[in-house]
Amino acid sequence: MASSQGRVPRVRIILAGGGEASDSVPLDEQFARWTAPGPVLYWPFASDTSPEACLRWFESTYGRLGVIDTVMWRSLDEMEGVDLGAFSSVYIGGGNTFLLLDSVRRANAAERLTEYAGDRGVIYGGSAGAILLGRDIGTARRMDANEVGLLDTAGLDMALGHAIWCHYQPTERPLIQEWSRETGHPVLALSERTGIVREADHLGVVGIDPVLRIEGEQTRELQVGELFTS
Repeated sequence: MASSQGRVPRVRIILAGGGEASDSVPLDEQFARWTAPGPVLYWPFASDTSPEACLRWFESTYGRLGVIDTVMWRSLDEMEGVDLGAFSSVYIGGGNTFLLLDSVRRANAAERLTEYAGDRGVIYGGSAGAILLGRDIGTARRMDANEVGLLDTAGLDMALGHAIWCHYQPTERPLIQEWSRETGHPVLALSERTGIVREADHLGVVGIDPVLRIEGEQTRELQVGELFTS
C-alpha cells in the first residue's frame, strides 16, 4: 500500500479482549467503519477450530456490518509474493498465542505487518491476535501452552509499549502486577467486553467495560471513551 507524497502515515489498530460477538460490538463496528467493504485478510490459523468454521463465523459476524470481501489464509506460507497493501485490513484471530508468534517469526511477517500498519493499513487483533500486537506475549502463559518452545516472547510492540492481557478477570490483578514487576512492562488488562483502539500515537478505550493499565503496583482505571498515550 504505497503512500502518496506528503501523506502522513496513520496507524490504526484494534485490540479486542476476546469476548463473544455481543461483547465486541463497539469494536467490530469501528473495524467495519475503517475497512468495509474490504477486501479483508483473515488469519485464523492460531485457532484449533477448523478454518471453514472460522470463516463462517467471520462472515456471519462482519457481513452484517458491510464487510463482504474476505480472503482467508490457512497459514503464513500464503504470504510469499503477496502485497499486503492490496487489503484494506488484516484480521488476526484468537487461539494459541505462542503458536501465532512462532508462525509470524518463521514467515518473517512482523516487519511486513509493521510496515503495513504504518502505511495506513488497519489491523484487528482479537485475543491472541491482540496479545501478539503487544510488547510481550508472556501475558498469555496462564491460558496457552508453549508447545512450540518459544524462549523469546517479545511481541510486535504496536500498543505504545504496553503488553496486552486478554480475558481479564478482577481476581487476576495480582498476577498482572507480579508479571509487570518482573518484566518492567506496563500492561493493559482487557475484559471480554472491552478493547483498545490505536489511531496514530494515542490509544482509546472502546467497548463496554473500562480497561486497567497496570505498571507494577500502580493501577489506573481507564474509562470507555478515554484517550491516553502512556
